[in-house]
Amino acid sequence: MIKKYLDVLGRSSLFRGILPAEAEAMLSPVTKSLVQLSPGDVYAEAGIELHSAELILAGSVAAYMGSMASRIHVEDLEAGRLLCPAFIFGPNHRRPVTLIARTDVVLLVMPTPSFRAMLDGDPRLWQNFIHILNAMTSHLACRLHHFTQHSLREKVAQHLLDVSQQAGSTAFCLTESRSHLANKFGVHMLSVQRVLKDLEAQGIITVKRRNIHVLDPERLEKLAF
Repeated sequence: MIKKYLDVLGRSSLFRGILPAEAEAMLSPVTKSLVQLSPGDVYAEAGIELHSAELILAGSVAAYMGSMASRIHVEDLEAGRLLCPAFIFGPNHRRPVTLIARTDVVLLVMPTPSFRAMLDGDPRLWQNFIHILNAMTSHLACRLHHFTQHSLREKVAQHLLDVSQQAGSTAFCLTESRSHLANKFGVHMLSVQRVLKDLEAQGIITVKRRNIHVLDPERLEKLAF
């Protein structure tokens, strides 16, 4: 059942530097199962105990914090990523986030004891796992700095500049809804709308639904962090 996903395993951080055939051999004795999800399916709620290691083989999973009524988007996890790796081992096994499928998803689920035995079987796996935790810690530190050091106006201005740069134009269409941006910045949707209206009132941008035109890139850059 793993053969069709060997390319994904080869690109994953857990099996970095390991040939697909080696990865298949490492997984062969491991107790495992495949879980399939449809878009919108809730895989796990925050606070639920974690008793397995879960690797995304296909699709994308969104991680949210908070209640379902006022949840905040943390990040999107793509194929090759482990879910909640820092909570697989150690005294606190409760998931910090709610996980919801964004697309059709296939997960490789391995009970924690079996996953540990696989890591113990090859030092490269432990080294890769430690690198995953290090990368996650660095990412969270950057996100924390982002949320604590900058105002919402600065965040929105920087986001518009980033999207404009990616589009290669001062006129572009936002792929994210106001609600998605609000979740990303940890605020209410109305707060994002107020910032956009304020920037428009100052003549810095024009807004028509998701279509944005940056009229004054220099002023927008001064507002960004």
